[in-house]
Amino acid sequence: MEDLGSSFCTKEFSSDLDWARLPVEIWLQIFGDLPQSTLLFVVRYVCRFFKSLTFDPSLWRKIDLNKWKENTTLSFLQIKDSVLLAEDEEIDADMRNIVAKLLKYGDLSSTDLFTPVISRVSKSLLSMSFSRYTGDFVFGSQERSLLYECSNIVCLDLAFCDNITTPILDEISLNCEKIETLILQGCSEVNDDAMKAVSTFKHLTKLDISHCAAVTDVGINFLAGMPCRILHFLSDGVLHLSDWGVLNLVSHQTEIECLVLDGEDLTDISVIVSCRHLANLQKFQMSFCSKLTDQSILALCGKVRLQRLHLRKISSEVSTQALVRLFQEEPLGNLRDLAICDTEHVNDDVINTISSGCPLLQRIHLDWCCEASDKSISELFQLCRELEHVSLVGMVRLKGPWLINVDHHLPKLRHLDLSLCNDIPDAQLYKLVLRKRDIVAYTYFHERITFENVLEHVDEEHERSSKEPHPNPVEEECPGSRGATVEF
Repeated sequence: MEDLGSSFCTKEFSSDLDWARLPVEIWLQIFGDLPQSTLLFVVRYVCRFFKSLTFDPSLWRKIDLNKWKENTTLSFLQIKDSVLLAEDEEIDADMRNIVAKLLKYGDLSSTDLFTPVISRVSKSLLSMSFSRYTGDFVFGSQERSLLYECSNIVCLDLAFCDNITTPILDEISLNCEKIETLILQGCSEVNDDAMKAVSTFKHLTKLDISHCAAVTDVGINFLAGMPCRILHFLSDGVLHLSDWGVLNLVSHQTEIECLVLDGEDLTDISVIVSCRHLANLQKFQMSFCSKLTDQSILALCGKVRLQRLHLRKISSEVSTQALVRLFQEEPLGNLRDLAICDTEHVNDDVINTISSGCPLLQRIHLDWCCEASDKSISELFQLCRELEHVSLVGMVRLKGPWLINVDHHLPKLRHLDLSLCNDIPDAQLYKLVLRKRDIVAYTYFHERITFENVLEHVDEEHERSSKEPHPNPVEEECPGSRGATVEF
């Protein structure tokens, strides 16, 4: 058998151009834009030349098993019959095993594909993300042995893997010495002892332990003493972290640029010491800021390098005056991403100060800031013309007159969430999406609307009106006026 896709080679591409003479570099660039499952199940069986390029190191610098799960079955179905009819010498034994499993069970797990692929690309692999689908990947002894052969890997994402234990992290540290980014988000067995193992990674600069609920100040103490410098530390959902733990971390790891904390047990002390010790702080995020006061807000004043600032569930002890001062006295002019949510103290004065002090904003979340009105939102859209992502969930005073020309003021806008904004008619959002086809918007009921489904809605309304014409025009109804509630 010469190839499994002769029609692909001889019919589809019959032209004056000799495709066989294209430089290898061009083919690799083309293949680099394809899903890796397509390389495995389609490209590999077109012809011998394509097969020789399938495992070129340039195509396997990064592997994301989540994408494999999403694309594998669809890619395989395209060539299933050809594989089954192929001569034995043309098909690898491991591929035949994969085919047999897929035919028997109707699906493949990431574990099924991991072994035959990693054994071929281990030395070229730089970034590895394991599957977050429940039950899709089993991190067994064979899989660990193959991972340990990836000696050049610098980014390892183990998020939500169930059996990541302290001994496994010790082994990873020993065998994959070049790791710079380690993501342990949601790993249920990661605890303080695991943090001791993490502290042995020699080149670590980014660590994500978000939602590792068993980690406490004791584990953070191990991280504080690491010889390498941490630049990004993410710990949202780590509920047992205290002010003492934060102080210990930031006083030793003084080069942190991105700090994400869960504020349930944290007070002003954590914010003050973070601002004092982290001179290069660029991204600061704290959820459940229920114990903060104006002292925290004032400590953030002057952090002119901040590019992202997220404060959610803000305490009632934080005043409007402090928020105005934050954006007024020493403007945070480098901010690109701002979230100030769930507070009654963000009013028109605060938003107007944000508008004038943060002209480079690309993303803003003002969810449940119920005291703000259309006037300040209109001002925001006129002055912050770089905005791409806007979330105004639950801002009940808004009526949306700015929707008429928001696409003119914000040409880069791609996302607009107006869920639970009681007095904004859905029809206004439909009109906006028809004018600006690249935007995704959300209505009162959190219905996702795009240009395609708005066209379907218009067609349905037209068909309905043609069958049952209304004698009088019907006023636009605001969904919130019906008293409905929505749970997210």
